[in-house]
Amino acid sequence: MSTYVFQFKVKPLAANKNYQRVKHAYAVVMAVCPTMFDAEPICRSYLENQHWRIISLEAGGYETTLEQFDHRPEGRECFLRAQELGVAASFSAVGVDPDSHVSGSLN
Repeated sequence: MSTYVFQFKVKPLAANKNYQRVKHAYAVVMAVCPTMFDAEPICRSYLENQHWRIISLEAGGYETTLEQFDHRPEGRECFLRAQELGVAASFSAVGVDPDSHVSGSLN
């Protein structure tokens, strides 16, 4: 099976622990699937289960390999988690409440 990557612009829902701190973020989601067409719904479902509302699909639907993340540790970590769990995501906060302190993972 192959690993497919998608990038979504997302917003935390009220049930998400980041709801008060993050206005929106970019999520890079990877899924291990037979085809890209199988991967996108799995990635969308993963985000929904983590209480993120998808604003838009920014990029994706392409196959990726571990070597593509040789110089990007966060991508490498996400890829390895996807290999282990079937799907994984990495988040980058964009709109952050200036009075809150966002550090570490948004997962």
